Amino acid sequence: MGKRQSSAQPPNIPEVNYIGVKSVPAKLGLKYYPSSILFVQGEAGAAFFSGTPRTAHEAGTAFVYSPQIGVELPVGSHRFIASLRYQSTLPKANNSVKVSFLGLHTGFVFD
Repeated sequence: MGKRQSSAQPPNIPEVNYIGVKSVPAKLGLKYYPSSILFVQGEAGAAFFSGTPRTAHEAGTAFVYSPQIGVELPVGSHRFIASLRYQSTLPKANNSVKVSFLGLHTGFVFD
């Protein structure tokens, strides 16, 4: 989702509206467990931008990568996963737009 830069700005700097960007990532990855509960994971692939493009960065595809580090804790016969994840696209050749986020990823694994 896009956001609007605060109106409380230094003089002579215009307000900026960041538009929302919709993409569908298709990635492959590897997960490594250095200990019984700690893991590091890396994923890479393509981000397919969806929706009706209003600008050049809302169309086409871009390379996307996602490193993360987390823990996998046993909960009875299941497992709880929590990780810190960063995902970013590399700027496409026709412009310098980079779409990225940092977030908390959680899940519950049913065996």
